[in-house]
Amino acid sequence: MLGRILTRKIAMSVLVIAVATAMVTLGTFAYFSDSETSTGNTFGAGTLDLIVNGENPLSSAFAESNLYPGWSSTEPITVTNGGTIDGNTLTVSVQNLANDDNGCNEPEALVDTTCGVDPDGDLGAKMDIVIYDVDAAAPIWSGTLNQLAGAGSVSLGSLNASQTRNFELQGSIGTSVGNIIQSDAVTFDIVVDLTQN
Repeated sequence: MLGRILTRKIAMSVLVIAVATAMVTLGTFAYFSDSETSTGNTFGAGTLDLIVNGENPLSSAFAESNLYPGWSSTEPITVTNGGTIDGNTLTVSVQNLANDDNGCNEPEALVDTTCGVDPDGDLGAKMDIVIYDVDAAAPIWSGTLNQLAGAGSVSLGSLNASQTRNFELQGSIGTSVGNIIQSDAVTFDIVVDLTQN
């Protein structure tokens, strides 16, 4: 019996020593470590800023009067990306086009059977337009003003940050058009868009 008590005490002592050793080992055990901190981090958005003919926002408009068969005109369009990111898609479109018969004089009435009845004029259908890339020395688009209005957006390529490109809007009326456009008028908006995508 004394042997069992002694064995039990020895076993308990060994157990207490093992637990104490484990606690000491756990309390002093550690891996190497190091930590670095980057402070003052900032993010800033870039800009995409279209400037047309030196204006931002664009306030000027093209205005021509006294057009006639054989008339022609060239309007320069200079576009600049004043921003800090590239614009991948540069387009031009004609919107809100409205043809106006604007009355009906005798010479027009002889060739225009709807003159005075149909308020829509014929000038947009008879005016030829060419969008010309001056830098590439090549036409981009050609047709009538009415067709340009119906074409949607016409691609002019891209416009990188700080890049300037030069175009011309060339308008003309053929000599064979005759009296059908007398006194007619056409109004429209020209929209130049630059997008990142």
